[in-house]
Amino acid sequence: QPKLLPLLLTLAISTIFASQPLKAATISIVYSGTVISGYDTSGVFGSSGANLAGDAYTAVFTFDDSKGTEQGDGSTFSQILGGAAFGPGISQLSPGSAALTINGVSLDFTGNTNYLGQESQYTLASGDAQIASTVEDEAPGLSAQLHEDIYSTSDPFVSSYDWHAPPSIIVNANDTAAGTFYYYVGAASVNGQLAIDSVSIATAPDPGTCSLMVVGLAILAIGVTRRLNLV
Repeated sequence: QPKLLPLLLTLAISTIFASQPLKAATISIVYSGTVISGYDTSGVFGSSGANLAGDAYTAVFTFDDSKGTEQGDGSTFSQILGGAAFGPGISQLSPGSAALTINGVSLDFTGNTNYLGQESQYTLASGDAQIASTVEDEAPGLSAQLHEDIYSTSDPFVSSYDWHAPPSIIVNANDTAAGTFYYYVGAASVNGQLAIDSVSIATAPDPGTCSLMVVGLAILAIGVTRRLNLV
């Protein structure tokens, strides 16, 4: 039937699109909380010699899954990692970068030295769950690291072992959640410990997935228009 052809074609394209796994070129993991202890000896986040304890912070990690090496057991654990800190068999390109914001000032951990970038996640049927993020830069005159880690034995806050999967958690008393940072570059010197209150992940679809979506929607529009014209 001519009238049914556009509709059938639209349904076929929609089925193809729905069957495609959602990929993400970049994953952004956002941690927020309070600085437990920390000293800003050179005024990176404000005044020189400032005590950062009690200040609110946000740490944003960005991982590019086109870089690094992905590992996992296919059922409970997966991670992406890369950089010169790892041995043979692991990509020497760091997949990660990060930014730490305190007092409205952002400090970048670029990952440009390709020393270390790692994001891991796992979940067990027993309810255990963990997510950890690390970016580290090491080079002559440069030593910097930002690390966050949440572990829970009673709060299965990750929906999947896949490190792409978006958790969203408000940390409770039964969780172990902490982070650390240090940044020594030339005269700049700052370090501290972090208490995590919450974490969330945002995904950005890759260009191929976006293109497929556009094609599907375009054909859907054409099909509906033709069907209306044939009625």
